[in-house]
Amino acid sequence: MLSPTHLRTLVTVVRLGSFADAARHLGYTPSAVSQQVATLERQIRTPLFERQAHAVRPTPTALALADRAIAVLAEVTSLAEDLPALTSGEAGRLRVGSFPTASRRLVPDWFARLRDTHPDLQVVLDEDEPEPLLERLRTGELDVALAYGYDLVPTRWPAGLRRTPLVDEPFVLVLPQGHPLADAETIALADLAEQTWVAPREQTAGARAQRRACAVVGFDQRVGFRSNDYGVVCRLVRAGLGIAVVPALGVEDTTGLVTRSIVDLTSQRHTVALHRAASARPGLDAILAQLVAAAAGPGGA
Repeated sequence: MLSPTHLRTLVTVVRLGSFADAARHLGYTPSAVSQQVATLERQIRTPLFERQAHAVRPTPTALALADRAIAVLAEVTSLAEDLPALTSGEAGRLRVGSFPTASRRLVPDWFARLRDTHPDLQVVLDEDEPEPLLERLRTGELDVALAYGYDLVPTRWPAGLRRTPLVDEPFVLVLPQGHPLADAETIALADLAEQTWVAPREQTAGARAQRRACAVVGFDQRVGFRSNDYGVVCRLVRAGLGIAVVPALGVEDTTGLVTRSIVDLTSQRHTVALHRAASARPGLDAILAQLVAAAAGPGGA
């Protein structure tokens, strides 16, 4: 029988590309990692890596085995962590991944509700952008991940994940006080063609969504500054350094700012919660129900 420990070591070596890096990540010595891989190779009677001077190259067998092992290890991890809840009735631990805007606007109310309804539940929050969070969800490091997608940038959610819709956000135009457009009767996207924009970082879904929206009405953005932190974006706008178009949840402090609707910008950002379809975590439906309620409250409305 294959050892989960050896499989986890295999997955880590494949992901990091070297025995030394895998050893540091797992808390082993490089020799221990090498021995575990060698044991696994003897068990399956097939080489798993081509040894090179400063790295190792996984064989096709290693890649296929590691891909299958990810799902197995996720369930082993889930089972091990749920044993206390199954044997003693304790609620166990909930590992949540969230992106920054949701961490500020949705997560606090959700966790407060869980404190009242699940007082013995230990909740752990980790924050990152959706792509790495979804990979950690797939490998079993997280139980729930909050992520987003844009109408103009179709999202392909990984197979094996289930979605719970939370918030559909319109986009709002953020202007500094005194801006010539602040008192306009209506504002269309084309009215922003000559403006300096504060935009999301390049190569992000947010940046692609903005470029596509502007291209539809015939112009390229003039971007002066980029940030994925909407607090920073709003401060740059407040300082008169540009205008911004952000999801509604991204605007918290409107001091010194004017927010307006853009009449022809109907696309939205959609925030969802995801979990593994095969997750056996007890009470997950009730936990997600509290998240849906929090999203419908003042923070997410």
